[in-house]
Amino acid sequence: MEEYDIENVPQLRDLIAAGVMDPEAKGPVVVNANLWDGRTVIGIFNTKVKEIDGEKYMVGDVETTDYMFFNERSLVPFVDKLLSDGESFFTVTGTHDEVCSLEWSIQ
Repeated sequence: MEEYDIENVPQLRDLIAAGVMDPEAKGPVVVNANLWDGRTVIGIFNTKVKEIDGEKYMVGDVETTDYMFFNERSLVPFVDKLLSDGESFFTVTGTHDEVCSLEWSIQ
């Protein structure tokens, strides 16, 4: 598990944008971020599935085909809700056989 001390919101967005840096990480918890206010954000290997026309697909609340989010703007509303309301969300990065799906939540 990767562990980080986070000092502010932009740093948290950077961390979530990067996702899991170690492709050999063992789960379910793969990212642990200790926040400036004493709370902890965790990233766990988890998949959100949506059925469309009888087929099941892995989906995220926010997705990119890159291995990480190079533009963090798409993460802003999700990180804001995570911090203010405790609402977890899913990120999906990558394509084909190199896809990473993480659920981000706060404790």
